[in-house]
Amino acid sequence: MAQPLKQLPQLADLGFAPLGPGPINHSRPRASGGPSDAICDIGAVTQPTCVVEVGSWQGRSALLWGRELAARSSSWTLICVDSWLGSDRIRRLTGGEWGIENLHLVDGYPTLYSTFVANIRRADMQDHVIPVPLDSAQGLALLHSCGVVADVIYIDAAHDYESVRTDITVALALRNPGNPCALIVCDDFGPNYPGVVRAVLEHARRARLRVLLRDQQAALVPRDAKDAIAELIRRGWVEQSLTRRKFGFRRRP
Repeated sequence: MAQPLKQLPQLADLGFAPLGPGPINHSRPRASGGPSDAICDIGAVTQPTCVVEVGSWQGRSALLWGRELAARSSSWTLICVDSWLGSDRIRRLTGGEWGIENLHLVDGYPTLYSTFVANIRRADMQDHVIPVPLDSAQGLALLHSCGVVADVIYIDAAHDYESVRTDITVALALRNPGNPCALIVCDDFGPNYPGVVRAVLEHARRARLRVLLRDQQAALVPRDAKDAIAELIRRGWVEQSLTRRKFGFRRRP
């Protein structure tokens, strides 16, 4: 499989490099949970060495991707794109994982990034994880301009239609051309996030992709990746119709 990491030095020239060793803020909460089964399935069909994650928050899904990558190769890279500033919606929430308390405001400014870094270093992944502290549109555009390609692009940032549409548009250009199974995965595909659903289905129709679902994860898979599609369905993923909103419509691969 083609090596998708050869142009990462261009990121380093701009100051984006693996975290490396450093202090851990032990007062920050540990990240846990997430769609581990779905991520394991995607790892099995794409055999990734490079994943781009769009929207990392405290690092929960980053840890899952890191474990999946490390289980398959000693040479792997996870690029995490996030501003770590939160959003207007999060500023209005209190309590729980997404409440404003998680931003750890200092003089009104979020310090959530320290939580993410603590969780990556606790998991001893600091030599493989490259944070890109920009919003998703700027971060993905920067990766594209540097020639970065990935086996999986995992989109879990803003959930409104325009943001997801923009993220998928650039993500399509980041797929590793040396990996015929390279794909995009969007989190929170379901009736609670109609903007995600609309953007995914529109792109799938336009780019002639098939959409497979598991645990609110939507995988946009090239139509000619028939072995990958068959394997995902064997693992319990179901195909989503591109013409109706009945979630989980299934057809034969």
